[in-house]
Amino acid sequence: MLRLRRLLVVDDQRLDRAIAGHAASQAGFQVTGVGSVGETRDQLESGAHFDFVVVDLSLGTEDGLEVLPLIARFNSSAVVVLVSGFDGRILAASQQPRLKPGIAGCGGTAQAGPARRVATSAAPGA
Repeated sequence: MLRLRRLLVVDDQRLDRAIAGHAASQAGFQVTGVGSVGETRDQLESGAHFDFVVVDLSLGTEDGLEVLPLIARFNSSAVVVLVSGFDGRILAASQQPRLKPGIAGCGGTAQAGPARRVATSAAPGA
């Protein structure tokens, strides 16, 4: 029996959570979305297990990096993807020494580099 892959999306922007969740659902993931560090803690403390976690580094007034130690403690086998709508300085913050134990507990890091905007235009009459 094929088991659905479970994904936790941590993003304070409801629309961004919905978009990521919809795309992941279409790809066969069972998705749970939360909007804060506290909601993430609640999910993990309740025993929820996730195969993948997508974390927005800017959670409004909270720091998305604070999710990493929680994941390492409760769900250390999860693959974690850090995302940010800001520039590379925020992603560089994920390399801070104070976060190394949490990152190592989540399986380490790999950096894909900054995303590039792709200009698109609608065809006339579309």
